Amino acid sequence: MGTNHNILRKHLTPNGRLLTIAFQPLELVKLIFSVRFGKHRIRLVIAFPNRENLTHLARLVDNGDIVTNIDSVYPIDEIVKAYKRAEQRGILGKIVVDIAGQGNLKSNKK
Repeated sequence: MGTNHNILRKHLTPNGRLLTIAFQPLELVKLIFSVRFGKHRIRLVIAFPNRENLTHLARLVDNGDIVTNIDSVYPIDEIVKAYKRAEQRGILGKIVVDIAGQGNLKSNKK
């Protein structure tokens, strides 16, 4: 499915930042042009997803320093519903499938 970063950026607060750890090559090209010609200020940083970096990101999320945008959470037995949701328009966050059955993730969709 993919993420349209331009749509997500419109929902940032004035000091908000958009963090992504994976993107398609075309999205990278769009972001680079946006840095040069766009009206929203963007800083492009590339880091390699090693254990240390991902552990640091997880700590930032746990501490509330990074707020993840979760559209919806589905248990594994509702995977078809999750896929159908992913096909819809107007999604402003990630769709999470809880494969461990922990139920500790909640949608922050308004």
